[in-house]
Amino acid sequence: MGDGLPPDWRERVVAMVAGREPPRPEWFTGGPGTTPEQQAAIYPEQYRLRLHDGLRGELTGLVRWDPSGRDWDATFAAYLLAHPAASFTLNRVADAFADWLSAAGAPAPEVEMARLDALVSRAFEAADPAPLPDPIPERVRLAPPVGLLRVTTSVHEVRHALLTGAPVPPLHAEPAGVVVYRRVREVRHWVPPAPVFEILAASGAGEALGDAITAPLRSGVSTLDALRDGLADWMAEVGERGL
Repeated sequence: MGDGLPPDWRERVVAMVAGREPPRPEWFTGGPGTTPEQQAAIYPEQYRLRLHDGLRGELTGLVRWDPSGRDWDATFAAYLLAHPAASFTLNRVADAFADWLSAAGAPAPEVEMARLDALVSRAFEAADPAPLPDPIPERVRLAPPVGLLRVTTSVHEVRHALLTGAPVPPLHAEPAGVVVYRRVREVRHWVPPAPVFEILAASGAGEALGDAITAPLRSGVSTLDALRDGLADWMAEVGERGL
């Protein structure tokens, strides 16, 4: 880089690479085969290519669905201005994307799809679940790959079709609780009976298992008789899925 740099040149170069400051060719000396202008342009372009690819990789369902014909490069550039990459890897670069998208006024289905994408990304890298101790303790935790999402539309069905090559069903209103989990190396989703989701959500919030089991009654999604009749089968399936 050239002489006569400002005292805060490191911070300003980072800002230039991230697009928060215009290119500064005068800070570069050029080199074999490149002018100062070309050098100043290389770094922002590489940042854009790498980070945008990382975002596309983490937001697979949303980008493939693309219900609004969105210009993703412009969208990602705006997101990265608000949330610059803070890691030496591309991992989890989209963590704040769903909240940012919601704050920008995006439709609820797009935000829900982005949240679903984020849960899937986290499930892939989460630690393997530990076996339940015997006897089962008063408080149990959800397995590390498990994520819970309340949706208002059938985005989970749309995402599954997009990623498996099945015909994509029309989006429709469908309030549901979606469980994202991992079996071996495959991340899956499950829409359990509403009482099961309430129990999982209560357990995930730190409630003791005995209290979490009453969550369907408190939320009004189950009667005492229905809870008593279904609980054994429901919890057996929770265990079978390794949740």
